[in-house]
Amino acid sequence: MIKPTFLRRVAIAALLTGSCFSTVAAPPVSYGVEEDVFHPVRAKQGMVASVDVTATQVGVDILKEGGNAVDAAVAVGYALAVTHPQAGNLGGGGFMLIRSKNGNTTAIDFEVFVY
Repeated sequence: MIKPTFLRRVAIAALLTGSCFSTVAAPPVSYGVEEDVFHPVRAKQGMVASVDVTATQVGVDILKEGGNAVDAAVAVGYALAVTHPQAGNLGGGGFMLIRSKNGNTTAIDFEVFVY
């Protein structure tokens, strides 16, 4: 039979060991970009988002001048070909969902196939 003092010592050793690990844990990593990453924005008429601020502004300008969402998306794509070429824009493919004012939704598949 195991003596109660032995069990008590094992329990205390386990608690002390566990507390040592919690005190040496690394602090959460912060890359210093959190304040630059998340800017919540709400819009009533339209919204443009991309990886590059210049390309995004191109899309916003298209909407302000009376263009629709497809016009803005195409303009942003062309702008990204210049400002963010690693995105592989020109000659690339993709998928698009378009919802018109009357509620109809259209899916466009412009995936690229190499034969």
